[in-house]
Amino acid sequence: MEDTQVSTDDQTFGCKHYKRKHNIEAVKCLECEHVQKPDQTCENCGIEFAKYFCPKCNLFDEEGETVGLFHCDDCGICRQGGRENAYHCKECDICMYLSMKDLHQCANYRDTQCPICFENFYGVRDGSCRLECGHVLHSECYDEYFKNSISCPICKKFPYPDSIKELIYSSIEQQIEDTAMGEELSNRKDDIICNDCNQYSSASFNIIALKCLHCGGYNTSRVKS
Repeated sequence: MEDTQVSTDDQTFGCKHYKRKHNIEAVKCLECEHVQKPDQTCENCGIEFAKYFCPKCNLFDEEGETVGLFHCDDCGICRQGGRENAYHCKECDICMYLSMKDLHQCANYRDTQCPICFENFYGVRDGSCRLECGHVLHSECYDEYFKNSISCPICKKFPYPDSIKELIYSSIEQQIEDTAMGEELSNRKDDIICNDCNQYSSASFNIIALKCLHCGGYNTSRVKS
């Protein structure tokens, strides 16, 4: 790997964790061709192979400091997001963000796939976020998916606690007030189903969101005729 100035005969040596990396006994500096045990710097010329090196995983990574890589002994691999922001849940058997510690219900997620990227929770460095409905996403998938959605990708329920719901719905209502519909759409009604209370109703059309007449929520879907 020329970007880290170190080479190995293991072709999977790099970003992800593979069991074969743990068996690497020596690396070769591409600068001075010195062969040594895996380390962050070359014993001979002093060049730094990578910004981050984990001696337990034999993992070299140039972006380790930027993404906050740290080794979790319980997971047996390196995680990202910063050690100070994460903890290993013994029941779930994976690392989670501290913000989820008192909110989630435990389940064994080690062999479970993220519903967004379909990557296994255990084998990916990224931390996990549990939704209010109980489903779990990788934190990066969570951030990207909920830029444009307010419902769980699996069960379609609202994914946040009531305190967050109030803030989001207040913002939606303000956007609706600021987004006037033209004359052709002002009297339009759409049949909808609420993903939270599972009730059907007929809502006044607005391009921002459609309000459930039963629970007052905006986590709704149009019913196809």
